[in-house]
Amino acid sequence: MFGIGVPELVLILIVALIFIGPQKLPQVARMFGKSYREFQGALDGVKRDFHEAGDSIKQDVEASLAEEHPDDVHLAHHPEKKTDSLPGK
Repeated sequence: MFGIGVPELVLILIVALIFIGPQKLPQVARMFGKSYREFQGALDGVKRDFHEAGDSIKQDVEASLAEEHPDDVHLAHHPEKKTDSLPGK
């Protein structure tokens, strides 16, 4: 997950027991787990937004190419096949 092995995890738990104490350790662990889940959910939302924006941009570019070159509909899907008809080529 974070590149933490068993020895590192044991050391973290021992340090947590010393500083936090055995009474509050379960509560702190729950708070950490809840925060981590919320962070993952927010990160998934950001990823989804970026994918949707990328898809929208891709559709806009393909629509723009189709408007500029109505005879070359395949150009939007396979730009490597026919690029000599593009302006400036």
